[in-house]
Amino acid sequence: AISMARSSQAEGILMGGFSHAAQAGDLRGLAYNACQWPSNEQWLVGSSSTVGSSNRLIVANPSQTSVQVHIRAFTSLGEVPLGTSSIVLLPAQSLRSVSLDGVIDEDERISLYLWADSGQFAATLQSTLLDGYTSAGIDFLSPGRSGRELIIPGLYLPADSVDLGGVGENQKSQKSQLVDPSVAGVVRLVNPHQTKQSATVELIGADGRAQELPGGTGVEISPGSVLDLSLDGVDPGDYSVLITCEESLAAGVQLIYTSPNSGKDVAWLSARTAVEKAGAYIGLGHAHLVVTPEIIHGKARSLSWTWIAYDADGKKLASESVDSEGTSSVDLPQGSAYVQVAASAPVYSAIVGTLDLAEGKGVAWNALSDNALGASTAHVHFKN
Repeated sequence: AISMARSSQAEGILMGGFSHAAQAGDLRGLAYNACQWPSNEQWLVGSSSTVGSSNRLIVANPSQTSVQVHIRAFTSLGEVPLGTSSIVLLPAQSLRSVSLDGVIDEDERISLYLWADSGQFAATLQSTLLDGYTSAGIDFLSPGRSGRELIIPGLYLPADSVDLGGVGENQKSQKSQLVDPSVAGVVRLVNPHQTKQSATVELIGADGRAQELPGGTGVEISPGSVLDLSLDGVDPGDYSVLITCEESLAAGVQLIYTSPNSGKDVAWLSARTAVEKAGAYIGLGHAHLVVTPEIIHGKARSLSWTWIAYDADGKKLASESVDSEGTSSVDLPQGSAYVQVAASAPVYSAIVGTLDLAEGKGVAWNALSDNALGASTAHVHFKN
């Protein structure tokens, strides 16, 4: 595990975080926990409360005054009460770790909503899952946002890399349109309202046009419930996920990497805001940078953007300018610890990190953010 930070005074961007990697055992996998700006509301979309799962919520108060953080939990069967765990009291400049094991009814799909009436906080959910004696994934869930239009950046579905020696050219072409069988994913939708909601899920690929996810039109979500949609059948490539709905929803994406004899590793992606100048901590492993321009009337705008990669000491490793009409990606140089992106207009961007583990790969995810304004949201509660 490592912890690093780098600041750029010229650009005003601060990047830092923590990364975890384990080759085997209960905590096998790769996970990033990036530094974050505090806010007064956060969505943590992901994880489960089934047998073998463990969920630990870490909440920090960086301010000089105490903060009271409220927590709501949603499952596939609706919202569930948390009892005394529904409120976390945080004195000034303090941190609390809350175990949710046994608090949420057993369910394969859960999500959390946190808010404070006054003051700001930072939060993350450490999620681990065992399938019997085999590791089934570890991750630190990054906070996301809710809204009527959500963008989840950085979905990378690699192509099948199986050796195709001896087959015809036509068969090779068809085979290249298949996603690596060890990689899968789901889109998770959360309806926090007391009425049924309908949503549409689309993917923004290399051509920049919004394409319907199979089965993703008119998806109905029951009141207070959590619903998963499979990404099976999607062509390999880089995407951002676009969710539109009539009322405010929350959403996330789960990437799943399966190894033949060593279980799984997972990464949870969250909904983000668009940024023009942003940076991210990479941590351990190989970094795949994915960038999607801002979406206007169902189409990504054409623009140019530049990336700069730095090593752990802040030394510039490489840079490049990219002209993009849709979602594009770059494999960053080996040894990259931080990346900075500057675009001519707002973009959605994230890092997908992978690391060779015993008999397979680990996967992690980290979005690029710019500053407190671009990385946080404000929630207002009205009372008569």
